[in-house]
Amino acid sequence: MKKRNRKRGKVDKLPCDIRETVDMMINNPSEYRYSDIVDFIRENGYEVSKSSVARYAPVSYTHLRAHET
Repeated sequence: MKKRNRKRGKVDKLPCDIRETVDMMINNPSEYRYSDIVDFIRENGYEVSKSSVARYAPVSYTHLRAHET
């Protein structure tokens, strides 16, 4: 079966430092909601939707967990 490449969404295209902070926020769901993450991104001059963050979150979480082992 052919492996599907992940689409590159708006969150994937953010600068590395902002994306790293977004990853940290995603991995602390008791402290940050998607709306908090969207507000952070917008405060840094980028426009994304809550849906974009929600699509990015599972991949970010899986990626970070894979590197912990």
